[in-house]
Amino acid sequence: MLKKVNISWQSLLVLGLSLIVLVVPTTVGFAADLASHQEIKSTITPKKIPARMEAGTVLTFDSKNNEVILEKGATLKLSPEAEKQKNLEASLSTVELPEAKPGMVVIYDALGAPVVTNPGQNELPKVDLIEIGNAKDIQSDSTRPLVTAQSSQTGYVSWYNGEGKIGYFGFTIPPYGAAHRTIAAWTWVNTTSNENGKATQVMIADRGPFVEGRILDMTATGFSILHPLSKGIFWGTITW
Repeated sequence: MLKKVNISWQSLLVLGLSLIVLVVPTTVGFAADLASHQEIKSTITPKKIPARMEAGTVLTFDSKNNEVILEKGATLKLSPEAEKQKNLEASLSTVELPEAKPGMVVIYDALGAPVVTNPGQNELPKVDLIEIGNAKDIQSDSTRPLVTAQSSQTGYVSWYNGEGKIGYFGFTIPPYGAAHRTIAAWTWVNTTSNENGKATQVMIADRGPFVEGRILDMTATGFSILHPLSKGIFWGTITW
């Protein structure tokens, strides 16, 4: 038989106050954490990546989007043609520059133009697994047969120090890697110098160069097959 339990209103009041004491700090703490997160998020100032820096500069951005230099660049001794093009590019209106993001990594090429090797915020672009698989089979020589091309571009080609670093799509940039603003990851691209007729093939591993008139940046290894690095730039055609 159940016994009747008498609970006074004083006991109920004490119980209610105890629950309030337990719940209110938790709620206040959650609200404070949420406000703190929103405050940190609001301190990230939207801005574009710098359009130009010294050749070889490696730049990233901290949690508040402040610039952090990972590697200092230096002025390269380039051919008169490259110096002329460098000055011209500095005076031109730039192409649309990417928005800077925390964790983004940017390498500046031989003429000081930006190439993005990490999109930032720990968000790597989605890439077809079949395309990624091809990257493992990359051949480090210039005798690889040229692919049958369906598209082409003609313009200036330069080089950057990307080889061996982690690239835009999350994998190590190969010796014959390259940067293009839109061509799909791991696409093989035939690259021909219209100045001496030499040709080689590179694989798209990064995004850039973000400068008017430029169609491709090659790693130093690939560029040196077609021209000395000191030349800095050449007029060429790419097909893929």
